[in-house]
Amino acid sequence: MVDESKLRTVAPSNFSRRKVAPRNSLPPRDRISFRDLARIAAPRKTKEFLVARTGCDDSTAKRWLRGMSRVPGQAVYAVLADIFTRID
Repeated sequence: MVDESKLRTVAPSNFSRRKVAPRNSLPPRDRISFRDLARIAAPRKTKEFLVARTGCDDSTAKRWLRGMSRVPGQAVYAVLADIFTRID
């Protein structure tokens, strides 16, 4: 009599090892920074534009434009909404 454990084999998986998409799907050069996006919305007085649209402090707007802190989604939405309202 043959042992059952010797007859069992595991079929190889059809899935690749990576099951999730890479975090950065675009190379960094293809991304637009928040600073550039804000300057598209307001080429002059960009900091004042951000303060008026988001209600943040001057120092917070400066940090966002310098890239020193993470920009909240509401600020990105406010800038994009301003850009899209001009498209007709």
